[in-house]
Amino acid sequence: MARLQSIIRMRKWELDEKRRELVLLEQQREAIIQKIHNLNLEVQEQQNAASLEVGPSSLGAYMNGVKFKMTGYESELRIKDEEISERRDDVSEAFRELKTYEIAEEQEQKRLKNEEALRDQKILDEQGMQSFLKSSEYSEN
Repeated sequence: MARLQSIIRMRKWELDEKRRELVLLEQQREAIIQKIHNLNLEVQEQQNAASLEVGPSSLGAYMNGVKFKMTGYESELRIKDEEISERRDDVSEAFRELKTYEIAEEQEQKRLKNEEALRDQKILDEQGMQSFLKSSEYSEN
């Protein structure tokens, strides 16, 4: 029983670690999305400023740089999504393993309780028999 409890503690720790890693990856993903959002806002600001002040020639070079950055961010986002998907699978697997051990522990506890109840019942039966035999001895005298 103690062995199962040790395994369960270890599996819970592993599951918690995998969940922390997943949360970290999701935070990194959100940071990439924020970079994309900020870049889009910057593009809008530059387009507005370019229409007021500078000719379209300088905006073209800027937009090429933006496209390059955006491609990089989108690539990072795809990679991060794949990592998150893999980590979610790891978390699910760790959870299934933990549940397997928890169910085994529950079954072991039920088995032990049943054995204890059976022992107690045998003791009570034996005491009842002895009491019956004593009372029948006294009634004969």
